[in-house]
Amino acid sequence: MSTLADLYRSIDPEVRVVYVSPRIVPASAINPYLSLLYSSLDKTGIEIRSSHPCSIGHILRRLAGEHSVFHQHWVEFADLRGFLVIVLKLALIMLYKLVGGRVVWTVHNVDIHVKRFAFVNRAFQRLMAALADRLHVHSHSAIPIMSTMLDVPETCFFVVKHPDYPVVKSSRAKSRAALAEKGIILPDDRPVFLAYGRISKYKGTQEILAACSEKNCALIIA
Repeated sequence: MSTLADLYRSIDPEVRVVYVSPRIVPASAINPYLSLLYSSLDKTGIEIRSSHPCSIGHILRRLAGEHSVFHQHWVEFADLRGFLVIVLKLALIMLYKLVGGRVVWTVHNVDIHVKRFAFVNRAFQRLMAALADRLHVHSHSAIPIMSTMLDVPETCFFVVKHPDYPVVKSSRAKSRAALAEKGIILPDDRPVFLAYGRISKYKGTQEILAACSEKNCALIIA
């Protein structure tokens, strides 16, 4: 099974530093995905840095000869501020490439979250795909889908599995009490299905609702 270190070394065998965008700490306050993903690089000799999206430090250090990779995650905007951030970020990525930098983009979703900006967001994603030396996905089944959608050869993709989220098991009574403290009162003792993330078609929300109705389950969307 390939690792994140294998991914970076496939485009620069001497890589020493990986610059991650967006910033890991603020993003992981909402979702621990980034923290869990990059914890796999412990003891690999690869340093992780995650600075402000408008920083040019990685470009200057690349000019000074640093062996680095820039790893971009979500490429999508929902408002004017987000649009301007993506434009600036893509411009900096182009400059980083011009000075010899290597770029990885993690492709997280097939669908665009914000439908009213879908066309522009898809254009940005196609540009990001063209700039990336490797496109990181979490499963082999995603490769032919995203290769067609982004017009990128399948050979550009690299599979590293999604990090496992830590699970703490507890009794049903203890779990119900913890939920009650947060104002979530389960109406009875039916089985409970817990779904994470925003309510979106691509997450199968309609199918989940149908299954919960059929099986008489309570549903919590967090």
